[in-house]
Amino acid sequence: MLVVGYGLPGYRELEPTLFVAITFLVMFGIMFGDVGHGGVLVLGGLATLVATRREKVRDVGMLLLLAGASSVGFGLVYGEYFGMRGWGLWYNPLEEGKTMELLADSIVIGVVIISLGLILNIINRFRRGDIVGGFLDKFGVVGAVFYWGVLALLMKILVYHEVDLHWIEVALLVVLPALALLLMALKEPIAYALRRRAGGAAHGDSLLLASVESVVDVFEGVLGYMANTISFVRLAAYAMSHAALLAATFLMAREVSRLVGGGGLGSAMGVVVVILGNILTILLEGIIASVQAIRLQYYEFFGKFFSGSGRAFRPFRLAERDAGSSPRP
Repeated sequence: MLVVGYGLPGYRELEPTLFVAITFLVMFGIMFGDVGHGGVLVLGGLATLVATRREKVRDVGMLLLLAGASSVGFGLVYGEYFGMRGWGLWYNPLEEGKTMELLADSIVIGVVIISLGLILNIINRFRRGDIVGGFLDKFGVVGAVFYWGVLALLMKILVYHEVDLHWIEVALLVVLPALALLLMALKEPIAYALRRRAGGAAHGDSLLLASVESVVDVFEGVLGYMANTISFVRLAAYAMSHAALLAATFLMAREVSRLVGGGGLGSAMGVVVVILGNILTILLEGIIASVQAIRLQYYEFFGKFFSGSGRAFRPFRLAERDAGSSPRP
């Protein structure tokens, strides 16, 4: 359902549903990690599956069920239970000193997803017989070499604080990415030369135009790599906003209970605030996490390898003839 929302795969494109099933659920769970809230989604999904036999509605129910299960899993990681802190496998998004760790983890997940998109693009290009594009495209082999080389260089400098590079490191982390950029810039001129040789060059096409187009494409690719990688910071941002909304809910509940007065009425009003706050968080953050996860799928992931230009298979059928009509001569 999510893939079709973007488009159908072409004849020689890999069908990406399996990869989406993993990456979408992981990203949604990171942003919406809470055992209680995930449990609500699971129950909603089960109720939808039981209540209807309509295929599209059942797809929504299955999506709710799986997304809720992912939320429960990450809720156990965070130790979040309807906004209350409890036992957790790792750390809470709002835990002191863990913010930068969560941001770094989000970037790592982004690098993995972008790298997967590059690998799928290379496979798709070769399956279509586009050898030049498979090697020299900004999301092809040389693009992957540039991206991974720059990431390794940044990690060595920013994470390990090592500025002095051995000559082998200079060759792998500086020279090789620079060579990859140069090869990317040669893609369109090489493609133009091959078209001319095959007699398929379009009218008005020229080597200068192909060179300018290639340079612009390289510049766009470099900016795209930077923007796409940083974009995954939103995973950490919305995980923290989810936890922050719940923390604010409990703070408001304590204030309402104090203002109303201690005892039964104050406690009851505090419970009402907690319930309403959790309902609001489930609705608001559930929608936001879904939209952001889909956005990361469509732009940062699909944009690397998936055209979505395919057409659904429609079997050929002969029109049925009315029972009372006579056959045509």
